[in-house]
Amino acid sequence: MAEEVQVVSTADYTIKYVCDDEEIKEAVTRTGVVGNAVSLLASDKDAIKITDEAGNITNKYIFVSDDAESSSISGDGTTVITLNFRKAATFSYSAKDSFGETLASGTGFEGENAYYYWAAVKNVDGVLYTAPAVNSGFKGTILLDEDNKEATVTYTASDEITTLVYLAEGEDVFTKATGSAADTRGSMGAGGYQTKAKEFVTLPAGSYKLVVSNRCSGDRTGIHVFTAGTGSNEVTIYAADGHGYNQTLTSDEFTLNGTTTLYFNGGSDNQWVDFLYIYKTGDVELPEAVEVNVTAGGYATFCSEYDLDLSGVEAYTATLDGSSVTFTKQTGTVAAGTGLLIKAAEGTVSIPVATEGQAIANNALIGMLSASDVVAGSYVLMTKPYVGFFKTTSSFTCTANTAYIAPLPAEARIVLPGNDATAIKAIEAEKNGEVYNLAGQRVVKAQKGLYIMNGKKVVVK
Repeated sequence: MAEEVQVVSTADYTIKYVCDDEEIKEAVTRTGVVGNAVSLLASDKDAIKITDEAGNITNKYIFVSDDAESSSISGDGTTVITLNFRKAATFSYSAKDSFGETLASGTGFEGENAYYYWAAVKNVDGVLYTAPAVNSGFKGTILLDEDNKEATVTYTASDEITTLVYLAEGEDVFTKATGSAADTRGSMGAGGYQTKAKEFVTLPAGSYKLVVSNRCSGDRTGIHVFTAGTGSNEVTIYAADGHGYNQTLTSDEFTLNGTTTLYFNGGSDNQWVDFLYIYKTGDVELPEAVEVNVTAGGYATFCSEYDLDLSGVEAYTATLDGSSVTFTKQTGTVAAGTGLLIKAAEGTVSIPVATEGQAIANNALIGMLSASDVVAGSYVLMTKPYVGFFKTTSSFTCTANTAYIAPLPAEARIVLPGNDATAIKAIEAEKNGEVYNLAGQRVVKAQKGLYIMNGKKVVVK
């Protein structure tokens, strides 16, 4: 006897997603066995989110009920299963810290998460305050399951660090990091790096320590270098060499003898500084004054490691104005490392040390705290064949605590304070009979006018 074959018939059926009798999502068609009950997928009941081009949720619907249990699949393909949704409620939220500062606020749809970030550290009147991290980061979540939901981040004062002089989030002072870790691990949600040296703070004389949160994505190691001063006066105060997300590194104590600018360099999108701060550990003992030796020519260049009070001396900084270098008298205080031209009678000049000094912008006199070579074409103060700044024809070593002028345009000239004009001439053996015009150019034959001959001004008629 032949086995009886059972024939199974199938047919299409439709699933609709509606809210208040309006479709909110494109209907789907599926196939099932005629006469069977309809089985829905778990995903059919997921909340439906409508988003804009930027991915922001503009509307949300939450599943309420369906009529699948009361329906079976009809052979004519007319079966329709309706899933009913309701509009999600809109709830407000806010997040604050223990000082009352708002970290985030707004509204969001029911069942969604609102996020907020907080600073790992704060400076309150020089006292360091710290907040706890969550999963090695500083990102909080508010589940919007009711209206007016609030969250608070509590800070705790440090008993040890009460002399903060600087504090900043990395992204506020350096290029903002965009690596994968930046938005989920960082204090305030990001970090910063700097591929070229950038100044970030100027500090007065004192002893300090620097603390940096060094963060890296994956297995990378981040090396971030902090220096004081620039050029030949640059000194590395700390190289933060760390690995991982949550490393807070502290430098050894460093001392600044005068007002000094600090610089930062290092990192990338995946190697960045989360935050950094500096606190003072003590004062430095400063001398009452420094001494400058002035030659018989009546001028000397000078650069001090201390801030100076220039109110009682004739001291100048320099400015390149078009094709001329001119000098401006300074009567207040200047920061350590400032290049100066001192005008005085031959002998020793005493300059009082100040407790704080002002930086001079665009000073053409480059101060040298230690002996260093300058490039050919630079200008240094000499007394022969006459007192003035002379152009070097080869590499030249400037002594410590002096200053020089970087290479200038070919037509430039330098006017010393108190002189009508001082020629620019290459440093070389003095030759009697050489004649120069007031631009410092050697001439074969003097015509009518004012010239420099053997170091003296001569009028040719």
